[in-house]
Amino acid sequence: MDEIRIQEYIPQDREQCIELLKRTFPGTSDEKTFAWRFETQREKEPLLICAKHQGKLVSFNSWLPWKFRYNNEIYWGFQSGESATDKQYRGKGIFAAV
Repeated sequence: MDEIRIQEYIPQDREQCIELLKRTFPGTSDEKTFAWRFETQREKEPLLICAKHQGKLVSFNSWLPWKFRYNNEIYWGFQSGESATDKQYRGKGIFAAV
């Protein structure tokens, strides 16, 4: 799988990400949920990472920013969000690399 490229999400990945998430989570993930989770204006942007094989998006992972208070200090943390790997590419270590 040397040909797998891992990179930060770019807007051109949007449609392939939505299609992968819809296949992985039928009925619960679609364009509307993608827009709400990842394109809603926030204080900090979510972290979105993609893996591609020959230009095809084969894996996606996300981390959503959350502000929290601990001992009267404010911190930022990132919670794992939706993630998916195409069935044909599972078990190849892509998820761990992403």
